[in-house]
Amino acid sequence: MELLVPGALVEIVGLLEPALPVPEAEGVSPLNLNGQRAQLVSFDKGVKKWIATTFKGVDISVDPKFIRPLTGEDLKDYDFVFGPKSDFDTVASQLTDVLATKGYA
Repeated sequence: MELLVPGALVEIVGLLEPALPVPEAEGVSPLNLNGQRAQLVSFDKGVKKWIATTFKGVDISVDPKFIRPLTGEDLKDYDFVFGPKSDFDTVASQLTDVLATKGYA
């Protein structure tokens, strides 16, 4: 099994049905998470699930058996990725470099 750590970028795979929202989320439809990419935020030992934020900004909890770490090849089409566990000093430096390389700065 691959090591999962907070901040890791992952893909959700193998879920058999859409994820149900918490009861308090009135009017929210079930969400198909298969294929969604996310950043791991923390591990909830009480329920043995990872808390993650998808690249679309949705906070989820997911069993580790449905998580596949992303590789550099998986991310080749992205110019830049950051989320709630990203180091903001690194983000600032790298974002500046990306914008300059693309001709925006």
